[in-house]
Amino acid sequence: MIKEIRKDTGTGRQMNRLLQGDVGSGKTIVALLIILLAIDNHYQCCMMAPTEILARHTIQHLHPAEGLTGHCTIADGSTKAAEKRAILKQLEEGSLIC
Repeated sequence: MIKEIRKDTGTGRQMNRLLQGDVGSGKTIVALLIILLAIDNHYQCCMMAPTEILARHTIQHLHPAEGLTGHCTIADGSTKAAEKRAILKQLEEGSLIC
């Protein structure tokens, strides 16, 4: 899967992909590796998670690498409207990398 995605990223076209699999099959690590690939190539990334718990669990994996990857954040149902607007502004400016 990672090899296919790497190949797709070299086409210069936008890629939207849904990664699905059983619990524990490695979806999160595949997504994180591809995020790092994208960041290394100066792109912004967004990782969506089906639950707030999973989103927070995933972002805690990114925070230790934040010094290497740039600024990471999370927006979920409990994020206040003003903070969401600030996050969107950072995305537009390119200051959020993942």
